Amino acid sequence: MIREIKINYDACLRCGECVKSCVFSVLEFLDEQPVVVNPKKCSGCMECVRRCPSNAIAVSEK
Repeated sequence: MIREIKINYDACLRCGECVKSCVFSVLEFLDEQPVVVNPKKCSGCMECVRRCPSNAIAVSEK
């Protein structure tokens, strides 16, 4: 199942915690901000959501 990962850049602190927490390399830090690079690899573990200090990430099923 493919998941949709949305990043609210207005709320994002650009701390990189979401990128560090993703063991499947779904997110990468590019141009000083997190970017979804491979949503097909997302397992839905929600670790990126739990680790985000500003609640800037949402994951849903497509």
